[in-house]
Amino acid sequence: ALDCTWQNRQYISSGKLVLTDLKPVAASPDLALSLALLSDSNGTIDLPFNFSRTAPVAKTDLVEELFTTLQRQLLKGSVSPLLLASGDFTDLIGNEFIEFRPGEFIFTDNGQKILSRYAALLLAHPNVGLVLSGGVNKDIDGQAMKKNLAAVEQLRVDKENEELFKKWQEQRALYLKKLDERQKNDEPNETIFEQDIPAEILTEFKPLQPVPVVVGEAMLLELAHKRIDNIYQYLTTQQAIQAERISTVSPDSLSDKPAKLPNGVAIALTALNQ
Repeated sequence: ALDCTWQNRQYISSGKLVLTDLKPVAASPDLALSLALLSDSNGTIDLPFNFSRTAPVAKTDLVEELFTTLQRQLLKGSVSPLLLASGDFTDLIGNEFIEFRPGEFIFTDNGQKILSRYAALLLAHPNVGLVLSGGVNKDIDGQAMKKNLAAVEQLRVDKENEELFKKWQEQRALYLKKLDERQKNDEPNETIFEQDIPAEILTEFKPLQPVPVVVGEAMLLELAHKRIDNIYQYLTTQQAIQAERISTVSPDSLSDKPAKLPNGVAIALTALNQ
């Protein structure tokens, strides 16, 4: 569709270029993603244009202008595909991971917010999917898990020590009571008796010590899998995103460079059926 008007001594051309089933000639994931973000559920791209000239636009010039308009859009996609998304999703630029509480598989408030925005992006762009990967930082999560597990172990030991101390006190009190009763019963005869005192009565109470906590690779990998699954379940169950639009890449080993990893699950956009 093309509308041309004469205004302020200029020819103003505006309209909409409709492209259908547009695909890159060569395999290019970046270009495929840009086209997926521009197209609707039917694979159609509506590209609005508006430009002005001092003279009527020739057909060849019009084609060049339309081609330039498309190139500008694709150039924006090379900077960040999110710039091509319908609606404003620029807040997701630089937020390519979902954050979790250290050592846990519960979203942080910001992580929940970012995930909700990605869900909205998917609902608005039916030709786009997500790839979930990573999921754990062995330094951040390892230290947090160790701290949390050590606290749990301390609570367990404190509770057990409380029960053992109570039992020790009861045994000691019972022994002393029996000893006192026997002494009273023997006083009239002024009998002197000897009796070995049990070792557990003479020994002071010794509390149990917490078992040292060790966070191994298997525990951290399990955390990563749970985090990825949490995101998958949220998107497919609560947001009703089709399962085939979510790909997961669960780690089978830990990175040797955790300082470069986020404390959460990496999230990337991908074009479906590319």
